[in-house]
Amino acid sequence: MAVTVGPSSDSKRAATVRSLVGMLQFAQNDPEMSTVLTSMAMMNMEGEGLKDVRKFFRKRLVKMGAVEPNEEEMQAMEAELQAQEPDANAALLLAEAEKSKTQAALNVAKVANTEASTAKIVADIDSQGKSDALKVLKELREPAPLR
Repeated sequence: MAVTVGPSSDSKRAATVRSLVGMLQFAQNDPEMSTVLTSMAMMNMEGEGLKDVRKFFRKRLVKMGAVEPNEEEMQAMEAELQAQEPDANAALLLAEAEKSKTQAALNVAKVANTEASTAKIVADIDSQGKSDALKVLKELREPAPLR
């Protein structure tokens, strides 16, 4: 019985780093791809004192959406979002949106008022027209005075 030994975890990681570094030449015109490849290479490097560096690059890749966050990272991102104060530009945009919404409601009210006024004028015209028509009919039925 022959026993074969496969590559160790360390040599697999070293091969992964070499592959990622080799791929960097194809991503020269794509800064985002270069960042992802470099970050992945850094995450897979082995050596003393790299634990914090690997954490940094994992966090970077999670924020970029290149790596799925684990449960702990998801909770940290949610807490970070909730702790953020609203940015001044976002607050300004919300205020402008509210102002536009208010102006739109005012415009709708003005249109409704104009429509009601127009309907009243049309109704008054109709009743005046009816009155005038009745007056003309009455005059037509009465004999003309003798002169």
